[in-house]
Formats: sequence, C-alpha cells, structure tokens
Amino acid sequence: MNHKLFFLLTGLCLLLVSGCGYHNPYAAAAAKKQAPQTIHLAMWHNQTNELGLESLIHQALNDWLQQSKSFRLVGAEDGAEYQLSGRITNVDYPGASFSSFDQAKTLNAIVKVEYELKDKTGKKVLPLNIFAREHTYDVAPEAVRTQSNKKKALNAIADEIAETIYISIFHTFSQKSIEE
Repeated sequence: MNHKLFFLLTGLCLLLVSGCGYHNPYAAAAAKKQAPQTIHLAMWHNQTNELGLESLIHQALNDWLQQSKSFRLVGAEDGAEYQLSGRITNVDYPGASFSSFDQAKTLNAIVKVEYELKDKTGKKVLPLNIFAREHTYDVAPEAVRTQSNKKKALNAIADEIAETIYISIFHTFSQKSIEE
C-alpha cells in the first residue's frame, strides 16, 4: 500500500510541477496584443559568384517567417507594413584542415550578409545589420561529392542566417509591443 501511495504522490507532484504555467512573457505579449505584421520579403542581391545562394536564403527566410503567427508575408511591396531586404556581400572557402601533402581535406564556407527592415514610410525599424555565418564541409575524392557537401553547407548556412534574422525581427516586434 505504501508503494502505491508513494507513486501516486510522486505522480501528483510531477503533474503540479510540470503544469506550473511558465511561459515566455515576451512571446505571449506579442502574440496576444498584435495582429500579424505584414512583411514583404524582397529578393536579396547577390554580389558573389555563388549562383543561387540568394534563392536559398530567400526560401529559408520564407520558411522561418511563415512558421510564426506574428508575421504574414505578402507578395506586393505596397501591401506590406514592412520590407525586409538584404544583400550577400561575400562568400569565401578557406581551407580548414590539410593532408600531409598540403591538400585541403575540409573547407570552411563563410557567407557574409547584410540586411535591414524598413516600415512603409522608409524608416528603418532594424538598421543595417552585417554578420557572417560559416560551416565546414569535407573535400571528397570526387568533385561531385565535394559539390554536394558544399551545397549542404550552404543550405545549413542559409537556414542559420534566416533563423538569426527571424529572431532579430521577432525580438524587435516583441520589444515594441511591450513598450506600447
């Protein structure tokens, strides 16, 4: 009988602790007080030789922003309250590790970007933000596998860039709603 009572009390305590009602006050305030912010996501400018990288970042941003209930993407610039624009300024592939014959075994893909968020009047909500992300990938004996590894690294970087931008935008709007 004591074992049953012990397990019952332990289960009840766990239930009470797990259902304590903790929540992120910033996320809750932003979600409760505001309708979704409309954002036009402009295609980024690619100033590098890495063709298609702007599409990877655009798609990753699209995915991150559409997952949130706080934002709604619109296709037309004039139908949006805010415009998110950016530029890929640099892509570099320095060697990360080398064999005994000075052949690269792994490379670092480094992507540098800048972005800003403006409201419909042109006022900067998020000033120009410049940052870089990097990801290491293996150099394979076959060029096709190396290209595949490079593509995976660029996809991972695009997702990291999009996540960083999403968090920055979400934080900005959360702070704005708390101040209001």
